[in-house]
Amino acid sequence: MTLPIERMVDEACGVTKPGVPSLDYVTEAQDRQSKALLQLADVAEQWWQDKMPVADNEQRHLADPTVNCANGAEAKLSRAVASWVVVTRNPLKEQCDDNT
Repeated sequence: MTLPIERMVDEACGVTKPGVPSLDYVTEAQDRQSKALLQLADVAEQWWQDKMPVADNEQRHLADPTVNCANGAEAKLSRAVASWVVVTRNPLKEQCDDNT
């Protein structure tokens, strides 16, 4: 098994090994995957916002993210989206909380 640092050194030196994709290939694949996941998150967040009662604001919706969900699958997705919203709205706070 090739260690990550060994792969980076090999790549920097132009060394290729049979059956091991280049780091450029992996990076492009990861970029495509990241973009697809962010698009999915955007659509899911919009769906979740559409579920929010008219009288609510985002903070109240975060306190009860499953409001207006029709079934368990929607409730599960709503909780996941609410977690995403908390993490993406407060990335530095989450990072600090993790380090304490």
